[in-house]
Amino acid sequence: MRTKTSALFLAMMWLSVQTGGAQSPDRQPGAERSLSIASSTLLWPALAEPQGAAQASQDIAGDWNGTLDVQGQKLRLVLHLKKNADGKLAGTLDSLDQGANDIPLSAVEHTGDDVKLELAGMAAGYQGKLNAAGTEITGEWKQGGGSLPLVLKRVGDKTDQKTPKGLPATLAGFEDQASFYVVLNEERLASMQSTWKKDGSFENHAAISLAGQKAEVTTRIVPDADGRWATISLESAVAKVTLTRQGSSVTRTAKDKSTTWETRDGLLLFENNSPALVSQALRMYDRAKGGAQKFPLLILPGSAADLTLESKETSNYAIAGKDLTLTKFLYGLPGLDIFVWADSAGK
Repeated sequence: MRTKTSALFLAMMWLSVQTGGAQSPDRQPGAERSLSIASSTLLWPALAEPQGAAQASQDIAGDWNGTLDVQGQKLRLVLHLKKNADGKLAGTLDSLDQGANDIPLSAVEHTGDDVKLELAGMAAGYQGKLNAAGTEITGEWKQGGGSLPLVLKRVGDKTDQKTPKGLPATLAGFEDQASFYVVLNEERLASMQSTWKKDGSFENHAAISLAGQKAEVTTRIVPDADGRWATISLESAVAKVTLTRQGSSVTRTAKDKSTTWETRDGLLLFENNSPALVSQALRMYDRAKGGAQKFPLLILPGSAADLTLESKETSNYAIAGKDLTLTKFLYGLPGLDIFVWADSAGK
């Protein structure tokens, strides 16, 4: 049973966000307006701190990843810090599992190895210590009268170099209509209905209710002649984000701001509000080979990641009067594991 503290934290994070802010997938802004339906998380590895480095010389501008554990609920955070023209630090925070993008930091302070962040809009803050290598900040997240440990790890630039640039994977050759529901303590919090056509067209509508508030998101994917996505739009009452692709070049537009980057070869799609998109990866998985297989992934609306997909076991099930043979897969995202059961067609 979730405690009052954790419930308060989740509600405040959900109600405080304002979507927007165009960012490159190198910055990993996370998924827009979403409620994660996944279960557990991976732990960020600790890095050894070399001795003798000058703390004051470290620059904390850049991107940082961390995971909060709120009574067993894993919340992945991405911190974006930059220096303004006057040399002062500023930044935003993304909560990937809650679809909270570009939460503004009201203050950023860095003195020696001390790092302090303030988020006045949600009565929250963070204080931590930067290690000598400038790769980790260890500290406490404070909000609603409580505090939680939080380690932030600097995001390097190696992820995007693992797979060469190229065209994304096709969505064609598969069709399905599906409904998904998020249920917590016998209460339905969200419903998601999707339609996937054989030419690669995809549309999903999600309605999410939390803490007395309701949010709706519609995701549309329009393919090119090869079934690879040409445009993707995510639209809610508060924002619209559009991704347009020409060859391997992608332009993301949100709130009149645009960012351009190159897609990785064979890039797959994931979006928290559209669980049906998981089928794209299941169809790419080589079942004859088995084992853990890695794929480049774009977490909509614009976060680059590496997916680890692994087949676990295949069993027979009797569901709604039908005998089904389903394979259990581990769908591993950075900081998050999702378990999926699918038939031989990837449904």
